[in-house]
Amino acid sequence: MKWFRNEEGQTLVLTALCASCLLGFMALAIDTGLVFRAQRNLQVAADAAATAAALDYFYNSSTGASARIAAAKTVGGNAANSNNVSTANGATITIHSGNLGEISTPWHNSSGYFEAVLSEPTPTAFMGFFGTNSMTVKARAVAGTPYGVNKSCVYVLNPTGNLGPGKSGSGDSTVFLQGSFNLNAPNCGVTIDGTADDTLYYNGNGGTTSAQWIAVVGGAGGQASKYTPQPVKAAPVSDPFNAYTVPTAADCTANATSNTGVIGTKNTITCAAFSTFTNATFAGTVVLTSVTDVTFGGNISTAATGGTIVLASAGFTEN
Repeated sequence: MKWFRNEEGQTLVLTALCASCLLGFMALAIDTGLVFRAQRNLQVAADAAATAAALDYFYNSSTGASARIAAAKTVGGNAANSNNVSTANGATITIHSGNLGEISTPWHNSSGYFEAVLSEPTPTAFMGFFGTNSMTVKARAVAGTPYGVNKSCVYVLNPTGNLGPGKSGSGDSTVFLQGSFNLNAPNCGVTIDGTADDTLYYNGNGGTTSAQWIAVVGGAGGQASKYTPQPVKAAPVSDPFNAYTVPTAADCTANATSNTGVIGTKNTITCAAFSTFTNATFAGTVVLTSVTDVTFGGNISTAATGGTIVLASAGFTEN
């Protein structure tokens, strides 16, 4: 009976049992780390694939739409291959095009947006002893050209504004739209560098806005349903006309005599000192020299021969 009461060697037994548990946890940690590392690498490949597809679509403008999309998808797949993701290793590479409505995002029908969906099996180090030799990891990324495929036709470059009241009553909007208005830019976009949460603000229910895209650095407030499409966050842009000589009052060859009707003529630079324009059509280049905020109302358009408006005033409001 002394044999049963002998306590010698019990530490060795407990150590062996604990070591088994510790080795099991270590094996789980190693396999989990391998899976997370594989998923991180796959996410890098997905980011590269989506970005490459969007950039190829942006710069490859000489082909038709279908060929352009196909070429962009091919480039996206090649980018995934360059990041060691290959179907030969059991991976799947799928590139969707927003142009075809294949992406479930706010831009799923917008030109220039692509989604990369990648998956691949990742071998495990220890879980194979329990019948699991590999785990499938997946990654997804969506990328698009900054503000669509074409250029903006409305740039608001001032990062701060004093229009409002805005959603907080602070009056910090750089674009403030109110009353009954219709801002229609179906073939180009609106880019706003304002940094306030309500840098673009709708006041009331009377207006509508339609553009190929609306990009803001800060945010948009007011009637969200009036934005078509919904504004997206974007990095600020620099003055796109830096390479051009911007007309000033000294360059004017004629002065506007009315703030309604046709203002300016083709191939001229016209100065207009009015602070309010209603039902006006701008032709040629018109420099607005008012020292106060400029207010546009009614139907504002450009002539069939084209028109350029140079805002040299403190702000812009549409009523």
